[in-house]
Amino acid sequence: MSGCLSDSAWQALGVSSLRSPGVMPPEVLEWEDCCLRALSVDDWALEQAMSRDPDVGKWTYYPVDMAEEESRHRIQHSLERTGRGVERRYAILNEENDPVGTCGIGALDGECPRIFYAMLPQSRNQGIATIAARILAEWALANGYATVSLETLEGNEASEHVASKAGFVPVERYQADHRGKTAWLTRWTMTPD
Repeated sequence: MSGCLSDSAWQALGVSSLRSPGVMPPEVLEWEDCCLRALSVDDWALEQAMSRDPDVGKWTYYPVDMAEEESRHRIQHSLERTGRGVERRYAILNEENDPVGTCGIGALDGECPRIFYAMLPQSRNQGIATIAARILAEWALANGYATVSLETLEGNEASEHVASKAGFVPVERYQADHRGKTAWLTRWTMTPD
């Protein structure tokens, strides 16, 4: 089974690192009709809109119903994590250059980065999240990571469809906390072709 191994597990296999140290995704990634632009504090309204969508609240770890100050703070915290080489978050832009969701790649300081995404209602079921997930996965694999992962919450068929269409395969099902309740999650991974 392929999956994400801890640093100590890789070292036990005699592999010190499969990625390029210190590599951070660029501020802009583009493919087909989709552009990923690094989030800035000016994207607070997008962050707030995401937090106010009931489906985003149900299926992700996004804080619910953030005020402007909270939205700005959340982005600032993410930018600090980018500065530490841990994650980069993006606004997903459609072909008209309108923000339609957010995505990101985290755990960049480990051996197996994790992709996450959420779309605004009017942009769902158009393949945009699939393209965004694929762009981030391809970047990670092209930059020395042996595996990239994402997680879906049980019952989120739309996100499972995105994962599958983007080329991820389910490798593990486990229980974890989701908003104070125990939930089943599925870990999906992608490795180079």
